[in-house]
Amino acid sequence: MSVAMPPTETLEIPSPLYRRLKLTAELKGLDSVSDLLTDWLSEEDRKRAAFTATIRRMKLLRERIAKRTGIQPDSTQLIREDRDSR
Repeated sequence: MSVAMPPTETLEIPSPLYRRLKLTAELKGLDSVSDLLTDWLSEEDRKRAAFTATIRRMKLLRERIAKRTGIQPDSTQLIREDRDSR
């Protein structure tokens, strides 16, 4: 019984860029550029999820503060006036 391999795609990458990718993979102890790109995409997914979670926590915090203190006016104009008066 043979195991089906996932389909692969071929990318055209300029030689200098490929050499940089290959060197980076080697420096990270990875076997291939494919492994490097897979790791990179996984890390980007993790960062995106962490960013989304942070934004969600910030929104919840803003809601809690607004319930406790009410909506605060935008201070941008006051800061500009203070800065311009100097």
